[in-house]
Amino acid sequence: MGSSKVLVVDNDLGHQSAVSRFFMDFGLRVKTAADGLAAFEEVMVDKFDLVVSELNLPHMNGIDLLR
Repeated sequence: MGSSKVLVVDNDLGHQSAVSRFFMDFGLRVKTAADGLAAFEEVMVDKFDLVVSELNLPHMNGIDLLR
């Protein structure tokens, strides 16, 4: 069984990196996106066990993304 996958969505690359490292330290596989549209494209082609998203994102806000 593979490790869980997390999608981290944040347009602040420093925050994105810190949150990603947190999950990677627990052995989880992490993908990242810097805006709502890029994140939406990721979830359309891959399955994630968890999506962690900033609310205020370019192109699509975090609430619309999670819907």
